[in-house]
This record gives sequence, structure tokens and C-alpha cells, in this order.
Amino acid sequence: MALVLAAPALLLLVNYKPIVALMYFAALAGIGLVSLPRVTFILFFFSIAIHLSYVRNNIAIQVFDILLIILFFAVALDFLLRGRLEIRATGLDLAFLALIAATLISALLAHNRAYSVVPTIRIILIYISFRMVYKFALEMGVRRITLLYIYLVMVLALINITIFIIAGGKARVFGPAWLAFETYTMTALPMALGFMIWGRSTGERLKFAAVASIIGFGLLASQSRGPLLAVIIAVPLLLFFAYRKARRERSASSLRIIRLVFIPIVVVVAAVLLLRQSLFEGSLERLESLLKSLKNPQETVLLRLVLAKAAIKGFLAHPIFGVGIGNFKIIDQVVPEMRMEPVWFYIRGMSAHNVILHYLAETGIAGTVALVSVSWVGLRTAYRTFRRHLADADQQVSAALFVGMLVFCFTLLYMRAWTWGQGGYIMAILFGLSAAWYHHTDPSQDKSSSSNA
Repeated sequence: MALVLAAPALLLLVNYKPIVALMYFAALAGIGLVSLPRVTFILFFFSIAIHLSYVRNNIAIQVFDILLIILFFAVALDFLLRGRLEIRATGLDLAFLALIAATLISALLAHNRAYSVVPTIRIILIYISFRMVYKFALEMGVRRITLLYIYLVMVLALINITIFIIAGGKARVFGPAWLAFETYTMTALPMALGFMIWGRSTGERLKFAAVASIIGFGLLASQSRGPLLAVIIAVPLLLFFAYRKARRERSASSLRIIRLVFIPIVVVVAAVLLLRQSLFEGSLERLESLLKSLKNPQETVLLRLVLAKAAIKGFLAHPIFGVGIGNFKIIDQVVPEMRMEPVWFYIRGMSAHNVILHYLAETGIAGTVALVSVSWVGLRTAYRTFRRHLADADQQVSAALFVGMLVFCFTLLYMRAWTWGQGGYIMAILFGLSAAWYHHTDPSQDKSSSSNA
């Protein structure tokens, strides 16, 4: 049967049409995956960590986009074939739907509607992927998926560390995930520390300390300052909330264990100082440049300020619904005076490198309020679960998801991408896991029907 099914594709290969043959094989694989929802979900989950796109007519189609579509059809087929039909609502559905509605209105009123098509589809796909993560996290286990996320980032970090060492520290390394590695590291590192604080044994605590250290070195290999700042902010916040929780629950052991968080920090800092003249020379130079830019804006800091200025001017020109989702790339058509900026030639077409300002410019107050609402509801959901008195194994998951949501919320103020590309799917993972964990740990919920979610 395999030979019969493959025969047409093999003939195409002979005729030197590999793209068509690849599409044929992909279609065959897709038909098979529709009948295997859990396998498709795992493939989708891992594919987010691989930046591999096919560009056609200036539209980039990623592997994870295709797998999400297959996963959606697999779940829809499974849902329709069930004897008992049920769609379990989450506390985040209305907020996500409001964001989709604001996006659609912005697209209809856009300066150039053609640029709004793909970003609008992206927002809808984020919601679909959120629902997929929610469903499969309940079926397969939230703890299992959360650990899978952390270990995946650790593997990506190991790959990047290896490349970084081979290059002698002379190159910024992002690896298979490309720029999404920044988003992965700044969330997974504090999440690993959450698992370490509530570790059930010394061995488990040391294991997650090692995981956090590896991710930290991977972050340094990328030489990215934004994610590093996120970690610097997130770790003290995690310690603060962990300390409050331990005091409230009178947990002396947790208070002692909190001190162990400094182990991976000391390891990473010591290694950087020891190798500051070799491997980490470039990383330290970039940090030094950032500190100088705080007094005298230069390089990327200067470019970000100009982009922020463009976003604010675009917002003031269209404050209610913005210039249109996806239209920031042509903001100089809406605000022509931006072309007079000396550095505009080099940054035109970029995002605002600040999600909040980007949304203010593209979707106005309507879209920004919707985005902030999604963020607030997600953070509140994670915090409520974190406050519950749970066993250490469950508390590890609560702490990891809570600090992950914290990172998401405050990096909206200075990171460039959370609602498009790989970053959008990582967002969906965090929100889906948080919603599923809230449901799983809620004593009032009926766990028996979670497979119908």
C-alpha cells in the first residue's frame, strides 16, 4: 500500500518537481494524523520550536501552522463522532473573542486592508491553539505538558550552547527556534526555578537548578538583552510571591529552599566572570552598550525610541481603532513626518518592538483594551491557582505557570512579538496550560468529563 500511495509522488520526483511531491507526501501524512489527535498535538507542540517557513507571495507558511490546521480538523472530527457533545468554557474565552472582534473591526477600517488579512488570521489561530492546548493538557496532564515545555527549551539551549562554544563566542546563536528562542528562554528559566523551589527532594531541586543554569547559558549565547531583563525582573518577583506564600502557609521548608534559587544564579554569574575575556566578551559588550544607551540613546535603543515615537503618532492619528492591524509596516504613509527621521530608512517595516504601543497604533484603544483584558484575566487565573494550598508536586506547576504569565504580562511593554508567529503560539501554550490547571485544581469541578473539553 505504501508503494501504491507513493507511486505518483515518486513519478513527480523523477520529473524534477520536488515541491509538488513534498506536498503530496504531506497530504498523505495529514490524512493519517487526522485520526491521531494526540500525536498531532505533540508534533504541533514540538514544531513551534522550529523556524521553518515556506514563503509564497510574501506570505510565510510555517510547519506549525499546517499542523495546527490538521489538529483542528482532527479534534473537530473526534468531537462530531462522539455520542456526548460538550464544549467546556474557560474564563478566557470572552476575553479572546473580544480581542478577535477588535482585530476584525480594525482590519475593516485599516489604512490598507490587504496588510490586515494575515495578522487577523494569526489572532484567530492563537485562540484555536489556546483551545487545543487547554483540551490536551486536561487529557494528557498539565504537569506533563509543562515539564515538556521546560525540557524542550533546555534541549534548545544545549544546542545553542554547543554552537556558541564552537563559534568561540563570536556569534549570537538562536538555533532551530530562531528569534522565538528569546521568548522560550525568558519564560522557561523562571518556570524551572518554580519547580526547584517546591522540589520534593534534594535530587529534584538540584535537577531543576541544573535545567535553569543550562537555559541561562543558552540565553547568554543568544546575547539578547530583552529576555535577560525579563529574567532579572521575573526571578525576584517569583521569590517575593514564594516568600509570601510560604509565610501564609507557615511552610518553614519552603522558606529554606527559596535560598537555593541563588545556586543557578551564582553558577551562571561565576562562569561569565571566569570567561569574560573569551566566550562572553560579546555578551558583556552588548550589556555595556545598553547601560550607556540609558544616558545617551544609541544603536538599538535609539531605533526603539524612534519606533515608539511612530507608534504614538499613529495612535494619536487614529485613537479608537488604530491605523489597522498589520499596518504598522506602512505607518509612514499615515504619519509622513516619520520619513524625516534620520534612521527611519533602516527601520521602516519593523514592528514597534513594544506590543502595547504596537497595538495602540494598529488597533487603537479598542484592541489594546482587549489585549490588556486577555493578559489580566490570564494572570488572575494563574495567580488564583498559585494561591491555592496544594501538594508540592502541584505547587510546582502553579508556580511555573504563574511566573510564566508574569513574564508575558510585563514583557508586553518592551518585547516585539507576542501575538504573531511563534510567539503567538507560545502565548497560547501559557494561557492554555493556565486555564487547564485552574480547572484541574478547582475542587468544585467535575474531573470526569475533562476529556470532552
